[in-house]
Amino acid sequence: MNGILNQPKLSMPPTRGDERTCCFTGPRTELGRSRSSLNRVAHGIKSVALVLPGESVADYRRHADGWFATLPCASPAEAHVVFQLADLAWRQRRLLRLEHAHHLSLVEDAMRKTPQHQDYSSALGALTAINVLVQHAMAAVELKPFPAHLGQLKPFILGAKGTVSIVREVEALDGRLVKNLEEAIIGLEEAAEDGKAKSDNMVALAAGAQDVQAALAIMVKRGEQAIDQLRKKISAETVVPDGPETKKLSRYRAEIEKSQARLLAILDQLRTQRKAAEAALAENGGKSIDVRLRVVR
Repeated sequence: MNGILNQPKLSMPPTRGDERTCCFTGPRTELGRSRSSLNRVAHGIKSVALVLPGESVADYRRHADGWFATLPCASPAEAHVVFQLADLAWRQRRLLRLEHAHHLSLVEDAMRKTPQHQDYSSALGALTAINVLVQHAMAAVELKPFPAHLGQLKPFILGAKGTVSIVREVEALDGRLVKNLEEAIIGLEEAAEDGKAKSDNMVALAAGAQDVQAALAIMVKRGEQAIDQLRKKISAETVVPDGPETKKLSRYRAEIEKSQARLLAILDQLRTQRKAAEAALAENGGKSIDVRLRVVR
């Protein structure tokens, strides 16, 4: 009996339901998250609120006032239509920002794959590390008394060696500067092993780190200028692919433009009816027209 119980369990063949799990597109799946990233409610394309968090109420009022100034209203019905047009135009601005952000994300993805961006990122990371090393070295110089033994300086020395490893990844950096810094670290370590480390050793290390810092700062500044030029070039050449996101944004735009056309037609019809009513009132000598409603009994 025990032998039977201890036998390994046989795995059951997958059912049809299990086979379909790979095709799920629910909101918690990777495909579902991608599809819901451009949700019309989340981005205010179909939201109930007129002004979303992060938007300015004053900007919305100025936007609406501009529409009322462009399309003067002579009746509450016309004002209601113009207000709807202003709200659609405000939502269209949100859509433009969404399209711009989608385009920028494509540009940034293309940027990260270029050698220029990789060199810039490497230099920026090395500059961040060397800034920390310079800060700690300058603070250590002022210590009274100065720690002379390796046990006291070992964490700092290990951190300095790690910084050198990061700096070495910047291929365009002058190797002599890195070598001088490394020699200063070795000098401090050897003096600390004998218990004779002095502030002069730390001063030499700080000076070597500052030389590397200055060179990296120049490289980062030049890299930023090159990256800006490259970003403009890639942005001009990047064509948004005709994927699900693009189709969804195009559908949002078509819905807004269709609603705008419908409202403009309604506004034109209201104005035509108002002018006809004014003309009829003028022909009647300024008297109001008696409208009799047929009551269905």
